[in-house]
Amino acid sequence: LAWTLEQPIATAPAAACPPHDKDKFQVSLSSLMEQGGTNGNQHAMTITIQEAMAEVTSRIVAFCDSSPGGWDLTAEISSSNDDYDNKNNNDMMINVRIVESMPLAVTNFVDESLQSATGDGSMDIPESILQALQAGEGSHNLLPDEGHFLIDIQLKPTVGQDSILVQLSCFRHSGRGLKAIEKIRSSLEGEVCRTNRKWRKIRQRQEQQKLENTDNNIEGNFQTQR
Repeated sequence: LAWTLEQPIATAPAAACPPHDKDKFQVSLSSLMEQGGTNGNQHAMTITIQEAMAEVTSRIVAFCDSSPGGWDLTAEISSSNDDYDNKNNNDMMINVRIVESMPLAVTNFVDESLQSATGDGSMDIPESILQALQAGEGSHNLLPDEGHFLIDIQLKPTVGQDSILVQLSCFRHSGRGLKAIEKIRSSLEGEVCRTNRKWRKIRQRQEQQKLENTDNNIEGNFQTQR
């Protein structure tokens, strides 16, 4: 912003978050098959790169639709693997942008707390600028069109084509945006890879149901033989 009161660019270098170990993870094709393939196909024995890319994308969209931590999120798919049907699989790529679905009151919100966008607790705003911010007129232009934050996600096959690489680039424009990024960073991998507590419980229930069905079938066959 640099005290110009001009609308900032969502991907401005100054808004980029420092690299984090949660900004990159892989989803193996074998795990997708073990989890039932794509589109709930429990009998899938193989999975193509295209299907894997589409499945990972759908899981990111589902994550946003679930409003993690109470955040109202939208996933915007800016490119599709359909564009790469006639190319080498290594050239395939899907871009997904996560932004907040903001009502007008949130869009116009200006974070005037002492917590800075960088999270270091220091924010020395000149009095004249602070008065302009508090006046409210045109304050929505102090945020980019994307809002308080933007997460750009790039999906692409790994070199060995046995996994899908998920790479996050995060940009924050307020303390509010930083909090949203922290929540998404901490939750996305577990949801997409289905390794978090929720999915472990789901698999446990599924295994228990399989055992019960097997026991019922054995008992039914025994009664028939008698």
